[in-house]
Amino acid sequence: MDYIDKTLLEEAASLVEGDRGAHYGPPTADFDAIGLAWSAVLSPLLRDDVLIDGEHVALCMAALKLVRQSVGKPARDNLCDAIGYLLCLDHVERSR
Repeated sequence: MDYIDKTLLEEAASLVEGDRGAHYGPPTADFDAIGLAWSAVLSPLLRDDVLIDGEHVALCMAALKLVRQSVGKPARDNLCDAIGYLLCLDHVERSR
């Protein structure tokens, strides 16, 4: 498949497994903690029994990067980070 930029995939994976992984730890614990914080901030808008989980954090972060790519000046960083967040989503789902 010549149309896939393998260096982009490698760059995203190296960020998730390298620098960011070393700094923030495994995505599951990190994203679950972010979800709890978002749940607290958004509590006036959420039903009482709703908590944002790590899977939805990863999806929202990937969506943020896709929106930035579509409405701003396109940048490789947006694509790399979107892929990285989807890799984190995969990790979170597989760790459950």
